[in-house]
Amino acid sequence: MPSCTSCPAFRMPPKRLPDHSPVRYDVSGVPTERIQEIIEKDWNHLLREKRVLNSPNYLREDGKPVVAIWGAQPSLVH
Repeated sequence: MPSCTSCPAFRMPPKRLPDHSPVRYDVSGVPTERIQEIIEKDWNHLLREKRVLNSPNYLREDGKPVVAIWGAQPSLVH
C-alpha cells in the first residue's frame, strides 16, 4: 500500500520540520475508495515509527495536530 514515502501523491515534510509544518497529502487522482485507508495507514506509520508529533515545530490547532489534504472532491470532505 502506498505511503507518503513511496507514493508521489503523498508528501511529508523533511526530517527537520520547518516552523509550523503539517503533514501534507495530495489525493488528486487517488481512487476515492482508497483515500481514507491510505491516509490512516500512513498517519499511523508517521505517529508510531517516525514520531512526527514529537517535533515542537509540528503545526497544531487548539492542541490538535494539523494534517493538510488537497485534491479531494468536495463531497469527500466531512
